[in-house]
Amino acid sequence: MTVWIKAALRDSNLQFDHLYSWSVPENLINNIHPGQSVLVPFGAGNSHREAVVWKVYSPDKEELSTIRIKPLIELLDKKPILKHDQMQLVEAMRLRYACTYGDAIKCMVPAGTRFKGGSGPKTGRTVKLVDPSCVDDLLEGDQLTNIKQIRVVEFLNAYGESFVQDVLEACQISESPLKTLKEKSIVAFGRRDLPAEISEEAADDVIEPPLPPTKDQMTAIETILKAADQPLDKQNDREFLLHGITGSGKTEVYMQVAEKILAHGMSAIILVPEISLTPQMTNRFGRRFGSKVAVLHSRLTQRQRWNEWNRIRCGDATLVVGARSAIFAPVDALGLIVIDEEQEHTYQSETKPRYHAGAIARLRTRDTNAILVLGSATPAVETYYRTTVGKSTLLQLADRPGSAILPQTQIVDLRAELAAGNRSVFSRPLREAMQQAFSKGEQCMLFLNRRGYAGVFICRDCGSAVICPACDVTMTYHRSKDQKRDRLTCHYCGHTERPPQICPQCGSDQVGGVGIGTQQAEQAFLDLFPNRRVLRMDQDTTTGRLSHHDILHSFQHGEADVLIGTQMIAKGHDFPTVTVVGILLADQLLGLNDFRAAERAFQLITQAAGRAGRGDKTGYVYIQTYDIDHYALICAAEQDYTAFYNWELPFRKTMDYPPFGFLGLVGIRSTEYSLGQKTAKKVEQIMRRFQSQYKCLKNVQILSVCPAPIGRINNRYRWQILLKSPSDYEIALIFHRVARLDLPDKVYLTLQLDPG
Repeated sequence: MTVWIKAALRDSNLQFDHLYSWSVPENLINNIHPGQSVLVPFGAGNSHREAVVWKVYSPDKEELSTIRIKPLIELLDKKPILKHDQMQLVEAMRLRYACTYGDAIKCMVPAGTRFKGGSGPKTGRTVKLVDPSCVDDLLEGDQLTNIKQIRVVEFLNAYGESFVQDVLEACQISESPLKTLKEKSIVAFGRRDLPAEISEEAADDVIEPPLPPTKDQMTAIETILKAADQPLDKQNDREFLLHGITGSGKTEVYMQVAEKILAHGMSAIILVPEISLTPQMTNRFGRRFGSKVAVLHSRLTQRQRWNEWNRIRCGDATLVVGARSAIFAPVDALGLIVIDEEQEHTYQSETKPRYHAGAIARLRTRDTNAILVLGSATPAVETYYRTTVGKSTLLQLADRPGSAILPQTQIVDLRAELAAGNRSVFSRPLREAMQQAFSKGEQCMLFLNRRGYAGVFICRDCGSAVICPACDVTMTYHRSKDQKRDRLTCHYCGHTERPPQICPQCGSDQVGGVGIGTQQAEQAFLDLFPNRRVLRMDQDTTTGRLSHHDILHSFQHGEADVLIGTQMIAKGHDFPTVTVVGILLADQLLGLNDFRAAERAFQLITQAAGRAGRGDKTGYVYIQTYDIDHYALICAAEQDYTAFYNWELPFRKTMDYPPFGFLGLVGIRSTEYSLGQKTAKKVEQIMRRFQSQYKCLKNVQILSVCPAPIGRINNRYRWQILLKSPSDYEIALIFHRVARLDLPDKVYLTLQLDPG
């Protein structure tokens, strides 16, 4: 019997992104299945390439007589690396995001699975400091010119020789900084066996019983489960928005629904927006479901990630908890997807393919008939709108369980504070509330969405600011304890330099930082309360692989009186002894060059305020601002989502912004200004010409090419073309045309559907 396969290359570009045929050797005929990884010869030189089997079939007589075909070389996996519904998802992603088979497959298969036998990576590359005794000199000198290099040196100094993959993920970098440090003889590479380790979040099998649900929780649980038990009619019958105030017990609803889904022999995926939330959510689900829980997020080691992925693939774990990438988990019989805090922008991928986890979830539930539950106290306007037009079902949780109530909120006018002579980071009401909380043994949280010490470093005589030499942005001032390691850092490209002692423009010595960041807030707090313990949580303090967990664990167990941080601390955390929350400068969230700025300000402030009073003690929230009349702040103070939604919707409709249309962004980057500008204009012309050829594209608005809001990042000049359309399908059609353009060297293209 003659058997052929059709397979997709895992590393093809768009030009060669098709399904190709190979014949199957007789000894493999009974072992070959769709979804398996194979080694195949490709091209005139028969180079060995890895491919995924898409179809196994017997060729007809015409194919046998007219097509010359090569045999596949080797079967790499006994067990498929892709399930049937994942293969359907790959096809859908290719259409939606104009990506290749390989781009989509990469999202679903963890690094380290491209090997014979599929048994997991055995050894890994390591990196270490060549001379650890020189760390102080390195950090205080000028040899390290990028914040990413500094993070690596600090990480290796703290943890010693580490696997490269761990360093990349913990420091949130590519391999480029490691190569640069190697060229400077600061680090050296090696290789060693990977330890047989399990996830640090793995739970024991002590099962915790469910909590008695409130009336609203019971209604939500019964409504969702009723839909799960009924045959599929319309897709919107199986999508739910669980809209509950902060602390209303949405997680308990997730767990009780998941328990019933698993009892029916199906699987569930629970997504959280931040890695920092994963340990807390995993612990809660672990206490309820024991060893059925698997964890997927980017802070796992390569071996841990492969182990968890393989447990899911083999059916040993049926409930997956994780961040964005967990949406691709290879579960069997998918019955439930939950997206907690669904409004968060972290569900949007920033690398190709630029997918949104919510869109992927809808594609997976469409193909598997699973239930989709989107949970939030502050849902995205687009998500809430779906409930008003019959595409989703709204479920409300109006109260907190037990005796807990919403916190009392006060908007503090910083203009009045200045008039009263208070120039402190903390207003008088906030300072008094913190003092009272500490006297009762309670904790506080302070939210400021800007890291570093000061946002700008300027000359107070001539007004000039220090600009990043590689980007069109000002540099942020980061202060060290001994000031020898003070740095100006670009938060876009990572460039660092020592702060100037005199102004390079006018020669004045009146230079310094302006604006406040989390470092300055921490110092101001210690100046005010020198005997109090403080923890700070931002990108600068969470580069370690377990740093999120360590900081939150310490605060949870009362090892600090106050937690100061960026948006990492604003959502999802449950600390019963926190009674005071301070939003230090709400104005930083408003007036940004983004039509969603007011929405994100409302969401972040509402979420941060919701951390207060989650136990049996009354909570107090202080929103410090110069713009006390802004509707987003007023609605957030009152925790009134409906009022905010009604304020926001007319603006969206007037501008044809989501939910009244879809947006597409074509980005062009180049190291040469004129080349990038010329290419961007040419791309716009091609798009307009393409639109004129197809009547189905007549409703697409193609805005003229313009510089990006930040015109240069990392010495790449940036332009953008915005598309508006009533249909995402129409934008995808244009993306497919643009993605196949033959662009000049040194020009880079990005395509994003509904940019966040």
